[in-house]
Amino acid sequence: MLAVNDRSRKAMIAKIHIAKKELNLNDYMYRYILKETTGKDSCKIMTHQELDKVLQVLCGLGFSPKKKASINEFGPDKDGIIRNLTRIAETTMGMGWKKRIRGYIRKKFGVDDLRFLSYRQLTDVFAFVRAIQRKEEPF
Repeated sequence: MLAVNDRSRKAMIAKIHIAKKELNLNDYMYRYILKETTGKDSCKIMTHQELDKVLQVLCGLGFSPKKKASINEFGPDKDGIIRNLTRIAETTMGMGWKKRIRGYIRKKFGVDDLRFLSYRQLTDVFAFVRAIQRKEEPF
């Protein structure tokens, strides 16, 4: 498993290579920028701080890194998850399932309805219902 710093370095190197492509830099110009900025002509041998300097220079040339896609923006359909969750909760928990779910989300997230939860929060509620389902299943 990679260390956090190693992952961060690899992500920065990837951003630099994306910037090279988006700015249409040929290899000569790319290496010139690296050499002028850090004194090194390869990202592999640069420190985290040097990579950051190169990224700043590339941003000054017009590159703007994209934000990571949020799972809330591109996650699965929340309504489908809520339908599936209520179906499983109803069969697992019986008649008082609505009160139990509402109490759980009120205590954990401070809201009264599943519709107000994010995708990540819904997966947490789903795990709660699945845990109850596993407890009640016979071996």
